[in-house]
Amino acid sequence: MEAAKSITEARERAAKAEEAAAKAYLARVQLERQMAAPDIPGDKFHAMADRLSRFAGQRILISLFPVAYRTWRFASDIESLLVKAGWTVEEIWQKQLVPQLSPLSSSPFLNADFWVSSTPDPKSVAAAEVLLIELTELPI
Repeated sequence: MEAAKSITEARERAAKAEEAAAKAYLARVQLERQMAAPDIPGDKFHAMADRLSRFAGQRILISLFPVAYRTWRFASDIESLLVKAGWTVEEIWQKQLVPQLSPLSSSPFLNADFWVSSTPDPKSVAAAEVLLIELTELPI
């Protein structure tokens, strides 16, 4: 009888330990997802490049703020996307201060890491607006 009780208690402790381990694993996975750089899935990447290609030849400067691995990696993905679409990426510039350019809309931030603005010529404004729409539809 005593042995059966000990076995039952040991199983209960093991079950609680397994549950705690599973919760810790899920918390780690969620944290990794939050910290990972956003990814542009392959099918979405090609579709976006096709839509942005109507602005081929458009020149762009990509600025980062804050400078972090997550933003750098995503900026590199955006650079690849725009190069595939025929845009000319001047450089990826690391901003130390919040951009002082005029925003395209009342809420110019795509997220805490990116800002889209343009020069005043109509083609640049249209290209920036389409780019903003494309980027806002990403699961960031």
